[in-house]
Amino acid sequence: MSRIGTGGMFEGELINSFVTRLQEATKRESFKTKVAEREREPRNSIMKSIRYIDRLYANHPSLYGVRMVFCYRNYYANSIILEESADHLVNFLEAFETNPKLGSPVGWWWKREFITEVGYRYHLIIFFDGRKTAYKPKQFQDVYNRHWHSVTRNQGTSFIPPVPEMDYQLCGAGLPQQEYEESLESLLLSIQCMLFRDIFLRLERRLKFDHFGMGKLPRSTSYKPPKNSVTQPR
Repeated sequence: MSRIGTGGMFEGELINSFVTRLQEATKRESFKTKVAEREREPRNSIMKSIRYIDRLYANHPSLYGVRMVFCYRNYYANSIILEESADHLVNFLEAFETNPKLGSPVGWWWKREFITEVGYRYHLIIFFDGRKTAYKPKQFQDVYNRHWHSVTRNQGTSFIPPVPEMDYQLCGAGLPQQEYEESLESLLLSIQCMLFRDIFLRLERRLKFDHFGMGKLPRSTSYKPPKNSVTQPR
């Protein structure tokens, strides 16, 4: 009930007026059109991701993924520009196809983010065929951390991110033990959440650089995942 200025309106009236104007703005067709356009890109990216993982799963029924985050040490983070960081990522991923010491992954998915305090970082999911590669999270972390450390010339570091408990609750699964891999459903949920964040906050578009990507789409196969497969869109 405090007045703004001498003889002015009450603070509460100003707040109510602001809320009314906001409600009116969100009902305009121009606003709804912009929101729809903003949502279209992440929705398309999600469908591409589902298609990619679905194809991986069709070729490798024992498919599993390992989530890691690759970033930079604090001392270097704010001095590394996009062009340099993009080169690091390209060099890091290209070695998957030529260096057998990296575990011979069958695919990968990545997304670039930028945070002022820590610079550029990459969410990366690396996919393996469980019939050929055993799941050893600590071993993966050590191998890929050394690889990232090398391509960034000792400026990079990495970690396996903790999975929020909510991810597992939404998937109808209990929290896994430390030595058990995440389900594909949990990984897809994480991908969806990361891409939908772009509706509200996303990196500036650059013609030369994508901020999200994946490996080459595997060849088609006669095997079809069941309709209730976690990789099938709902």
